[in-house]
Amino acid sequence: MTARPARLGPVGKALSRLWAAAVLARGEEPGRQSEVACSGTYGDGPGEPLRLVLLGDSAALSIGVERRPETVGSVLATALSKAAARRVELRVLARFGALSGSLSRQVDRMMLAHPGVAVVAIGTSDVLAPVRTRTAARHLEGELRRLTDAGWSVTIATCPYVRQQPAVRRWARSLTARRSRRLARAQTHAALRCGAQSVSLFDHHLDLGAEPGRDLLCADGLHPSARGYALHLRRLVPAIQAAAGRARPPEHRAMPEPRRSADGPVGTGASWPYGREVPLRTAAAAAVIIPGLQCAPGRPGRAVVRLTDVPLPLSP
Repeated sequence: MTARPARLGPVGKALSRLWAAAVLARGEEPGRQSEVACSGTYGDGPGEPLRLVLLGDSAALSIGVERRPETVGSVLATALSKAAARRVELRVLARFGALSGSLSRQVDRMMLAHPGVAVVAIGTSDVLAPVRTRTAARHLEGELRRLTDAGWSVTIATCPYVRQQPAVRRWARSLTARRSRRLARAQTHAALRCGAQSVSLFDHHLDLGAEPGRDLLCADGLHPSARGYALHLRRLVPAIQAAAGRARPPEHRAMPEPRRSADGPVGTGASWPYGREVPLRTAAAAAVIIPGLQCAPGRPGRAVVRLTDVPLPLSP
């Protein structure tokens, strides 16, 4: 049984606030007031709706977006409904500023529900808090394992690159860059070890201080804008649509025959029908080099990787 992470007490919360004040230029929680509700039922189709749950921090809440159709939840639910040809019931359980160590509170609320598709977007808050990245990844892995053991088809959107955001003080940017890289790699490894898939949102190629990167952030200088979320979603949607097949009832599931390569079967089990199989460590390392890399479990000790190429600049 996985040990439950300890929750922050008053001293821990006070230290987190002091650390945030030192790392963030404004010394406050940016953008909290801009949350847009998007839970509900999307699409058409017969039978019971497919359940889609968003977990994590402000990335899953779409902080920085002002219109419901542009939220992460709305876009994913619409795409999932089309891929599965079913209605999708979306619940957003994410919490602003959530840490991986507190993710258990969100997962607890899912344990009695019928399984479906779960998307976890978390990491930036851990990077900006006085938390060890290894500890954050260990807590995340425990909760991902709880979900996969309960029958959920799980995708994690890894921690983005935290360095060039104007809200981060200049002295802290090298530190947050290293921490976000370590965490994104550890998150990928953790997801693959417990049967979940990952999509890399780590993009160190973007220059957020110049075009076309400048308008990828909202006014608070930390969270993505609607255009920034659109870039993440173009990388995330294909993986969620692939997850729809694994979340369908058995009578609706139609999995293609696995393709074979010189190294053996590719795309077997919980992974995609197309891709390249590599060692787990290679997949985790590649996830912080190649933005949009999708990784799914392969044979023991290996992962199936696939790239969704998103060119920049984005069209308006």
